[in-house]
Amino acid sequence: MVMQFGIGLEGVDVPAASRAGVHVCNIPSEGTGNAQSCAEHALFLALSLLRNVQGMNQSLLLGQLGTPMGRTLYRSTAIIYGFGGIGKQLLQRLRAFDMEIIVVSRSLPTEAHAKAEAREDLLGSSSTGRSTVTYITTAEWERRSYSAPIERADLLFMCCSQNADNLNLVNKDFLSRLKNGVFIVNVARGGLLNYEDVYEGLCDGSVGGVGMDVYHTEPFPYKTRYNNCDSFRAEISCNYGGNVNNKNSENMENMEKMGKSENIEKNENAILLHPSVVVTPHVAGVTEVSYRNMAEKVADNVERIMNGQVPSGCVNLI
Repeated sequence: MVMQFGIGLEGVDVPAASRAGVHVCNIPSEGTGNAQSCAEHALFLALSLLRNVQGMNQSLLLGQLGTPMGRTLYRSTAIIYGFGGIGKQLLQRLRAFDMEIIVVSRSLPTEAHAKAEAREDLLGSSSTGRSTVTYITTAEWERRSYSAPIERADLLFMCCSQNADNLNLVNKDFLSRLKNGVFIVNVARGGLLNYEDVYEGLCDGSVGGVGMDVYHTEPFPYKTRYNNCDSFRAEISCNYGGNVNNKNSENMENMEKMGKSENIEKNENAILLHPSVVVTPHVAGVTEVSYRNMAEKVADNVERIMNGQVPSGCVNLI
């Protein structure tokens, strides 16, 4: 059995495993705390962009107070592209901000989900207003046959799975439909973004910022912006309170090698180092709750295999 400690199987050759008689399994995000963890992280990235956490760091370094001015999620408009486990959990959280939310999904919600939404509308109203949710299908999105006001979306949350049909989905054409200065949050898969087009948008202002926990090549090609490793060492030393000693030498050497790497293309590196980009190292689902529950799923499947049973979450037939 090959079991992904999560849901994405992009790195597994499923047909080859099937030919070899090996089960390939994943762990759906729902029911383990993984979807909740990823939804929370999406909010973290969104707030980091809207409140300009990079600008805050600069203000602290310069001894400034009361700057930069931020923006709020409150009464803003967001698109959730993809309505699986993460998308559903994110919707629940965004509703608390009295937002206008547009959900793009392969299919429209089931009757049970619609009833739950109606119940939340009644229970979730506040004196300042209530959130509204509009659903459109991916087919309607592709045909542009929708009335949802996507052109005023302040935020785009990418929460869908990645496949051969949606690689580089967020490209110039996609961005042209959205509000100028839209913020993009990607906690799904790195290949959903066309990095050249998104970077161009960052430079011309059509994209206000990008928060991403995933990248199309991982580990991230996070080549240092410094011209030499002495300056790299100097800032790392500063960040560690000047205490870079022999104990840290191995880590420092690894960091310097990363900074010297010549195998990273400039266009890959540029977006990661843009000042309006917030990057995290694929940790959206890395919480104590999700990891504990996913570990239990792995242990359960080991037991199932030992008992001659088909493992849960199996994606192939052997």
